[in-house]
Amino acid sequence: MKKIACMLIAASALTGFFSCDEDKDDLSDVAILVSPKAETGVVLFSGEKARYQLDFYTTHERVSRMKVRSFNAVEGELTLLDTTFAAKPSTYDFIYTAPYVSRDSIDVLLTFEAWDDAGSQCEVRRNVTVKSQSAIIAEKSGIVLWSPQSGRADALSFSDPSQTFNWRSSPDSVNADIYLTANDGFTLLSLRSNTKAKLVRNNSFDYASATALGTQIVYESSRRSDLIDQLNTNDIILVGHDSRAEGIIRIQNIIRSDDTDECCVQIAFKGIASFN
Repeated sequence: MKKIACMLIAASALTGFFSCDEDKDDLSDVAILVSPKAETGVVLFSGEKARYQLDFYTTHERVSRMKVRSFNAVEGELTLLDTTFAAKPSTYDFIYTAPYVSRDSIDVLLTFEAWDDAGSQCEVRRNVTVKSQSAIIAEKSGIVLWSPQSGRADALSFSDPSQTFNWRSSPDSVNADIYLTANDGFTLLSLRSNTKAKLVRNNSFDYASATALGTQIVYESSRRSDLIDQLNTNDIILVGHDSRAEGIIRIQNIIRSDDTDECCVQIAFKGIASFN
């Protein structure tokens, strides 16, 4: 009798039908297992990231397509990812970035969808609570960008602005979110990017009380440039990539000297990326 029962269990496993969503009883030829699980309460501040691990299963040859959508009451429905697979995937790590919100908090519904090569489809949902990041951003000061003619550090990355480097000679040049350019007399100064960062000069921006949300709103609604020229002391420059703000630069001082090695721009930086 036990032998018959084992054979029945094995036959059921070979049939290969899965529950598409662990919260439902419906069966599908394709399935996604998502971690964190549904009962895990994911709470993020705006700009923070969460990793979702997806494991794929199908009774056919392979999972051929995956799509991730989000829905919240502010942004509506957005497609975050829509990709196809040429080879058979077993797992996939999706990194979700919490949006900047104008409310204290919002509920976000993430929907993970998969299709296999036979056209079978499956979806799994996850809930995320996103809270507004309204705290005043901490400042890092004492950052120095030296004259490019000196050969000293003249560039920085938004993720670690205190660790400046020379963008022409350093192996970190690929990460030069901003670098300083200057004429021979150090009278005409510009900030440019080696990572396609965007810059917004806004000297009326409230730098002292800047929050992540406020910075994002101003940056996103402003005309963004590839460079800022004619730098002056007390300039305030919002920086980021595409439509997402990543920080604020304040020009604290510009030191000009007959000695090229002493010419530099002293800046302070408030980084939104520090919340990621």
